[in-house]
Amino acid sequence: MFHIHISYPFWLALWIAAGTVLFLLCLPMILGLLGATRIVLKIDDGTPAEESDDDPQSSVLLGQLRSLGFTPFGSYTTSMWFFMHYWVKRIHHRMFASERHRCCAAVFELFPGDGLRVTLTTRFEDDFLVSTANALQRLTINRDSFSRIGFPTSDMTELLTVHEQRVARRRYESSSEIATPSLTELVRRARELESRPGSKRRAIKWAWRRLVSTLLVILAPWALVAYVLEIQHALTPEALLLIALVQPFVQRQVSRAGARETRRLDAAARLDAPPRVEEWRADGGRGPEGDGSITSSSVPPR
Repeated sequence: MFHIHISYPFWLALWIAAGTVLFLLCLPMILGLLGATRIVLKIDDGTPAEESDDDPQSSVLLGQLRSLGFTPFGSYTTSMWFFMHYWVKRIHHRMFASERHRCCAAVFELFPGDGLRVTLTTRFEDDFLVSTANALQRLTINRDSFSRIGFPTSDMTELLTVHEQRVARRRYESSSEIATPSLTELVRRARELESRPGSKRRAIKWAWRRLVSTLLVILAPWALVAYVLEIQHALTPEALLLIALVQPFVQRQVSRAGARETRRLDAAARLDAPPRVEEWRADGGRGPEGDGSITSSSVPPR
């Protein structure tokens, strides 16, 4: 077998460099496993966000919200420290509010190029949150005074209709009044939800999954190289170093592919089986006997 003759100190330095890069790559996930994940929500300083015509999708989506009576309401940033493979992951939320509909709209991207997502949220006076998002139909949450569903659509009128139906049912069942839209109160409530033990357990679970997948992606091809070249070969630590350096780029591409697949599944589910929503009767949510009956219907796909 072909060998490259190098001095032992240089060979040892290569192993130290490769091990250091691998450790630093895995450190956010290790800290996440130890419960060090921190999610910080901070209201941004400055004036409320204005619509931008630079991006056609942004222009159309924000135009729909504006036509429904939503106006710029400010913005906030979610910073996730030691979350999965990120040292820090920041998501900027542009906020819009409607006094008429008494709800807020958060417009954001998970990462550049992912496409805008919208989440409508209404807060009740008992601090219960009802959220309806236009993505991730499979993600349904009903816990900790928080209810979230995904309703894939690019039509903000349709999304608002579904959201108001859910709010109407919650209002009827709880007899709690809808609170006036407030960015400060919404962010405060979101902070409380993120500080719950369940959120920390989920962060640990995601950190474990990402650590295992990261090590498999790096060590599996490296083990093949080490088997072919033998562990003493100079290219063995260099291969580990190269694979570890390339892995973050591969991870970004995998994340983006996952986001595209999620959107594809949302679109396919929308066509195959239109999401069923709870529709209150035209008489204000009460049936013919005034018992507040609810009927179930399907909103046709757009």
